[in-house]
Amino acid sequence: DNLIYSFSGSDRPVADQQWALCVIDDIIEFCGVKCIEYKDIFIPLFNTNLKSPHTELRQASAYGLGVLAKHGGDTFAKVLADSVPSLVAIIQDPNSRLAENIHATENAISAITKIIEFNNSMVRSESFNTCQLY
Repeated sequence: DNLIYSFSGSDRPVADQQWALCVIDDIIEFCGVKCIEYKDIFIPLFNTNLKSPHTELRQASAYGLGVLAKHGGDTFAKVLADSVPSLVAIIQDPNSRLAENIHATENAISAITKIIEFNNSMVRSESFNTCQLY
């Protein structure tokens, strides 16, 4: 826990923050529903970093939400539904197709797809009415 907090602080270099998010992504992917033990750490980090000006942090957060949808279980249905507007915002940003943003954009598309496929019980269809995913 302390290691993640140490590296994920906004006062740390972006590379350290990205590393912390990637560790969290792996914990979710490989521990599945047991990741709930760390939810108070990663949910705020994902929510904050989806709106980061740093594409690396948006990318790692979007990826994490995708693996959470696939491996995290029903407990996270509301968190995932609540993340859809931020993921849509990444995709619809006017600069989303620029080379420096494409990985974040593609991971946001993938995360939405995984939310729809694996953990959609709390997602309202209105969330996608005006959304062009790509």
